[in-house]
Amino acid sequence: MAYIKKNILVVEQNSILRDKFNSAFLYSGYDVQITDRIADAVEMISSGHQSVRPFDLVVVDISDKKHLGLVGDVQNINNKIPVFTLKDAADKSMVIELLNQKRAEFIEHFIQAHARV
Repeated sequence: MAYIKKNILVVEQNSILRDKFNSAFLYSGYDVQITDRIADAVEMISSGHQSVRPFDLVVVDISDKKHLGLVGDVQNINNKIPVFTLKDAADKSMVIELLNQKRAEFIEHFIQAHARV
């Protein structure tokens, strides 16, 4: 049986962090889509990207209050997609560092825990 990479969507406004998330997720063996706009993320979840291959996880920064609505939007569009929220720069740095160390067990655990609910 072939291993299928998990498909991750990251919403991040900072271009440097977008690049770091992209590199870190790819390095850890995930497929990743990155966007800086909430509207694009909602469109990616609800349209073409989902019909081809669904997202296994959405990572979103909630320090920017505009992004809080995305969590609800994802749940309204498809409540099977877990949303991993990051509240500040320290959270983002920690996730990027763990991914760069190929210590992504927390991502897998989060996805699996959500699947059991």
